Amino acid sequence: MYLFLTEIIHLTVGLIIGIFLSRKYKNRQLLFLSLLISIFIDLDHFIDYFLYVDFSRFNLAEFLAVDYVLEV
Repeated sequence: MYLFLTEIIHLTVGLIIGIFLSRKYKNRQLLFLSLLISIFIDLDHFIDYFLYVDFSRFNLAEFLAVDYVLEV
């Protein structure tokens, strides 16, 4: 649940920053760029998880539980 909460926070902050920048500079692409950056910040979580399971499977509940980080 911790990971899910941090993902929501990053997306919310990215959305707020994106809306602000897109309105200030009148460029809608800044909104999408901001959201994309806020998602890529957490890309390392996917890498850590897949290294933990040896790229063999994906279980959303296990991924969001973040137990794989504590066992490394």
